[in-house]
Amino acid sequence: MRELIAAPTMAGSMPYFFGDDVTDEDGFEAARALGGAGILIGEPRPTAAAYRLNDVAALRDWIAAILES
Repeated sequence: MRELIAAPTMAGSMPYFFGDDVTDEDGFEAARALGGAGILIGEPRPTAAAYRLNDVAALRDWIAAILES
């Protein structure tokens, strides 16, 4: 994620990292450190993610709403 966000084409962007298990915690933390946020997909649990969505369908709906606005 750090390499991707450092690319000139990503200048000024805010990274979001989506994940559904404990192996994604490093990604949540990296997104936050780079000025973005982690988003946990699934049941609530202790996490470094700033936000949570219930399931993949909710993620699709969220992305669709962004694209429509």
